[in-house]
Amino acid sequence: MKCLLLVVGLVGLAVSVSANFCFVCSTQTDPSCLIPEGAQLMRDCNVIANNNTCYTRIVDRHVVRGCSSSLSREDFANCNSETECELCHDVANQGRCNGAVFPEHRLHCHQCSGSINSTCGQEIVTAAQLCRFYDADDQCFVSVVGDLVERGCLSESDFCRVGQTCHTCDGHGCNFKHYEDGAMSVVISLKTLLMALLAAMAYGSFRQ
Repeated sequence: MKCLLLVVGLVGLAVSVSANFCFVCSTQTDPSCLIPEGAQLMRDCNVIANNNTCYTRIVDRHVVRGCSSSLSREDFANCNSETECELCHDVANQGRCNGAVFPEHRLHCHQCSGSINSTCGQEIVTAAQLCRFYDADDQCFVSVVGDLVERGCLSESDFCRVGQTCHTCDGHGCNFKHYEDGAMSVVISLKTLLMALLAAMAYGSFRQ
């Protein structure tokens, strides 16, 4: 009888201290944290504190996932935004509640590079990929320099963000068209437009 009671007690204890798993990672150090899979990025939050709440948030454009017990009181209190920080509750011994794409509607773009004769230069028919960095105003781009074509996310391209000749567009996978398509071939950077405007103003002043 005593042995039976001991077994029941141990089972009850095991249930009461069941593991509560969260993904713990950051895309700054591990790109796979963007869409985490498997157990290698999971940690038992009960090791840190008896807490089954996980979080996902954006820090300096990177996705960061972890156990809510690791957040400061201020960060925990402010973790209530669908685009900045989100809490979720793990189902005991299962985890994965903070493994979804975050923010849910973040931009997908076609991402590749190659010659104009490569697959990247043709119309893209494969699925677009998630942009690594999160920017609410992010766009997709296509850049053609000589015989080289590049497609990607504006947030990841220093070349395009400093005003070089790149065609940008809004919407998931919008940069799929053939590089010679009218919308892609007439590519004018903001810098070029500004120079043309200044030249026109200067010419107008000269005429007066």
